[in-house]
Amino acid sequence: MSQPDRLPLDQQMLRGAGIWQAIIALPICLWLGFEAFDTFLEPWHNAGIYYFLRNSTTAVLAAGIIFCVYVQRKAAISPYQYVLFETAKSVLATALWLWFILDAAFGPWVAHCREYEWRGPCHVGARVSRAALASIVLFVVYYPTLGYSYWAWNRVSEKDEEDDEERVERSEVTDRSPLLG
Repeated sequence: MSQPDRLPLDQQMLRGAGIWQAIIALPICLWLGFEAFDTFLEPWHNAGIYYFLRNSTTAVLAAGIIFCVYVQRKAAISPYQYVLFETAKSVLATALWLWFILDAAFGPWVAHCREYEWRGPCHVGARVSRAALASIVLFVVYYPTLGYSYWAWNRVSEKDEEDDEERVERSEVTDRSPLLG
């Protein structure tokens, strides 16, 4: 059995973080995707178009994160492309988090819950606090990989600029040499 390709520690850590990002996004994608199709296929459910759009949109956002992780793992990409994928994942995760926060605080179920509050508490505070707790996932799992990939790309870009400057200096030396020796 052949040994797998060995990667530098920083790239291997980014790949490991990508696996965690996919593990976090997969249940969200599957659960909300199932809920979207359940809402779509049950006409007697009468939950309204909002719940279908909410569940399908969040499932697509989570699927986008999984897609980015898959492409990063399977393709040989440049540091700049890595920054683009990390930016896409961070934007998708932030949009997902923001959607959950806004839905918990202002979703259409809030008015319904307030109307029939005598049946039980609304738990709006608990929903918002759970959605706010998800911000820890953003700051621990998604944003550090974006920051590190940007730093690595910037480091590679500076090295390429130094190499270009050296080539220009060498070409200037040869341009100043006399033509007829």
